[in-house]
Amino acid sequence: MGLKKSLSKKFSLPKLNFRDSTQKAALVVSLILFGLGVLVSYVFSNSVSNAQTLEFENKQQVQIDFVDKYLSTTINSYEAILVSASAIFKVNSEVTRDDWSQLYKNLRLDSRNPEILGVGYAEYVPGDRIDEHINSVRTSGYPDYDFVPPVSKSEYTITRYLEPLSDTNKNLIGFDMLSEPARSTAIKKAQETQTSALSEPVLAVQDNGRSDGRSPQSLLIYYPVFLGESEEQNKTSNLLGYVYLIFRAEDIFGSNQVLSDKLNAGLRIADVTTDNKLVYEKSNSSSDAKVLTKEISVVSRKWLLGIETKGLSSSERRTPLIYFILGTILSAFVGSYLFMVLSRRSFEVTQRHENDLQVAKNDLLALASHQLRTPATGVRQYLGMLSKGFFGELNQEQKDVANKAYAANNRQLEIIDLLLCVAKADAGQLMIEKAPFELVGVVKKVIEDFKETATTKNIEIVYSGNKQIRFSADQKYLTMVIENIISNAIKYSYADSKVNVTLRKGKRSLSLKVTDNGVGIAGDDQKYLFEKFRRINNPLSRKEGGSGLGLYLARKIARAHGGDIVAHSDGLKGSSFEIVLPIGDDTNSVV
Repeated sequence: MGLKKSLSKKFSLPKLNFRDSTQKAALVVSLILFGLGVLVSYVFSNSVSNAQTLEFENKQQVQIDFVDKYLSTTINSYEAILVSASAIFKVNSEVTRDDWSQLYKNLRLDSRNPEILGVGYAEYVPGDRIDEHINSVRTSGYPDYDFVPPVSKSEYTITRYLEPLSDTNKNLIGFDMLSEPARSTAIKKAQETQTSALSEPVLAVQDNGRSDGRSPQSLLIYYPVFLGESEEQNKTSNLLGYVYLIFRAEDIFGSNQVLSDKLNAGLRIADVTTDNKLVYEKSNSSSDAKVLTKEISVVSRKWLLGIETKGLSSSERRTPLIYFILGTILSAFVGSYLFMVLSRRSFEVTQRHENDLQVAKNDLLALASHQLRTPATGVRQYLGMLSKGFFGELNQEQKDVANKAYAANNRQLEIIDLLLCVAKADAGQLMIEKAPFELVGVVKKVIEDFKETATTKNIEIVYSGNKQIRFSADQKYLTMVIENIISNAIKYSYADSKVNVTLRKGKRSLSLKVTDNGVGIAGDDQKYLFEKFRRINNPLSRKEGGSGLGLYLARKIARAHGGDIVAHSDGLKGSSFEIVLPIGDDTNSVV
């Protein structure tokens, strides 16, 4: 009964009298605090929303840049094949069908580039030499040879060799490339620029009349072959023909496993040069897909890439609103609590002497400092009871919200503890009490504790080194250091990677090295690693939380043991943190 009466008195409001300046002040302060809390909640929820949007846009940009790079690499490799093929005419004035077949085998395109339908040579034939061309091919073992379409013209570009010489590719032998506008335009471009030229999307002869009824788009790249060194005013007279290759757009975009694994989005490619003629399209079935476009240069043409990515989920879109609501509720609670406390104190102050007023101020300050953790601890208890069903069964969405709030509250308490620990260290009150213990077991336990966190990103933690080490140190504080280093390695590693933990004992020192394949640390940022409240900006820093105190405190503790922490990174990918501690010093110390 005494405790109940005491609590009732503590949390009861005095008689309200807003004519009293002290109660007015309490109300104003509480309303200001509530308003600031709502404002902070709004700013925070808005920053979360902006961060979600930015992360989404960054993912889109990464994907479209990947497609651009992949396409550039693929086309460059195709151009290199054509340049290699054209070289045969520089060293052999009479290239035969057997020579061309051997060239194809030497390039090993059937295994390296199976998506290429064929690599061919189209001979340039003036109109007055067409009969000579026909006779030459017929006497070489093809007595029924003729060119198609059989139309008299001033010039032709006729496919003479094509590998692999499959049943469908045989239909192209004798085909006049200049008879079709899309191919003719690309050929003229190659002749004019004396370099590679890409055609607009066309229907390949190989795909004409397919049994499945489909008409996939194909592309051809032509590269001119001149006799000797051509001159600007005499290109045609020196022109032998064109080496070319043909491929389906769907074979390099839709069937490539590497591209499919990286590109979790719809893809549309249009040829800007020919009024956005469709090159390839794979739609995203999502109704709320967001589109990002980018115009690129591909050989002699302009293409427009379009990436369709599924937008934020409904739960992700609700997250900023939930933060705002929780922040508003917490602000109301804090504001009400503060008003209640201030009103009670102000009521008591008005009843006392000036000396009692000073005592009341001191009590208030003592209460505020003593109860820094109290509201957060109370919130954790209530959230725990709520999520466990003490106040009724929750649905799944309510449980998820309660669990997220509980985790956030735990993180808040961890930060408070970390701040207190840092404060002790800065004040020289951190007592290091060394005692012998089995270090390998401690390291393996830390690894085991982080396995669940690592598993969510499919990260494997691998331990190597001594099987048993008896070492003298402050076990509690050294464990904090090990936890911080391994936790950071997991945070800043990409999914599907590995974290290596190596523990070695030498004659004079002990080394614990943690290596990851994560984002790396830029050279200019490495000098700020161990500064207090300093967080390094990297591709994962927005996603992963942190206080900027972990490494600062870890180095403090390592140096208190007479050792240090050393970081290594080439700045591009991966980093390692090595804890080096001396052996043989068992004395206690204060830092």
